[in-house]
Amino acid sequence: MYVSVQYRLGQEGFAVLDDVPQNLGVLDQQAALRWVRREIAAFGGDPANVTVMGHSAGANTLTALLALPHAKELFDRAILQSGPLAAQPPKKAGRMTREIAKRLKISATRAGFSAVTAHQLVEQQRAIAAGGSPLGRGPSVALAIGGEAVPRNPLDALLAGAGRGIPVLIGSTSEEYRLWFVPSGVLDRITARTLALARLASRVPSRIVTAHRARRPDATAGEVLGEVVTDVLLRGPIARFADSRTDEPAASLRVEAAPAAPTWVYEFRWRSPVDRLGAAHGMELGFVFDRVDTPDAVALGGHDGPQALADAMHRAWVSFVLEGDPGWEAWSSRRPVQAFDADGGHIDYAPRQDELDGLPKR
Repeated sequence: MYVSVQYRLGQEGFAVLDDVPQNLGVLDQQAALRWVRREIAAFGGDPANVTVMGHSAGANTLTALLALPHAKELFDRAILQSGPLAAQPPKKAGRMTREIAKRLKISATRAGFSAVTAHQLVEQQRAIAAGGSPLGRGPSVALAIGGEAVPRNPLDALLAGAGRGIPVLIGSTSEEYRLWFVPSGVLDRITARTLALARLASRVPSRIVTAHRARRPDATAGEVLGEVVTDVLLRGPIARFADSRTDEPAASLRVEAAPAAPTWVYEFRWRSPVDRLGAAHGMELGFVFDRVDTPDAVALGGHDGPQALADAMHRAWVSFVLEGDPGWEAWSSRRPVQAFDADGGHIDYAPRQDELDGLPKR
């Protein structure tokens, strides 16, 4: 049985206001999952077998739930697709809220935001976000650290052992950045100087850029920067999270806690032929749901998305939901990653390791 959870988005769910609880959207999700536990049996569902699944911002909010001490009260397994594992300090997370208040000439308070319409809030948020991306440094809607919903940075809590007893399937696409860099034209405007300055600002060692260039010698500066940013925001934290959940002595991060539930890591690599999007953010969704012929999936992947790949991914996700195992090797010190490509999938051991070692901790 599939349950779609609605929760407050944008400023209604994630505004940072002094006189309003933070992360209301996450509190909505908690309320919905408690309802599922309590009522789903009446609809033919199993309240003792609840898997949550989120993509992008949805995966980020589920990360916050996974990091809570009472996560097991809410769900039994989690699928996290292409979502950051961290939250931001309130001052940084509140930049979007403050900019909207400034533009609308209202106070950044409950009263100020209640005085304008939801349409006005969405309109201003869209204008501020135009041209930016989740990979950039501009104002965005983000989880704010603090309060009942996100009492601490989720990644810190997870690395310390939170959610350790809950099985997790987690991963990303190989070219997340292309969804924002290609349509905006940013990909072709980034120069070697831009890449060098961005690397210094982010404190990324030069050898990591060298490793990326060695793997893809024909890559442009924009492509290398996109890969590095994806490493910092997604692939690096995912590897650290998975490492923290293995009981093997060889793990790079040991956590003295309860035995770890298994973690399965994937990377979606099939490259769309549409508008140079490649394996961009969101490209895997049509395959996961076995709906490669829907208008949204065709718009991203074209008409020839390989059905064998859809069969493999859909089967793996359903198997994880029903049986708790997607069907490939769980994470260990060998770092197995299920690489999903046109062949339907195969295991790579410790891929990109030279690109991930030494990344700055965020």
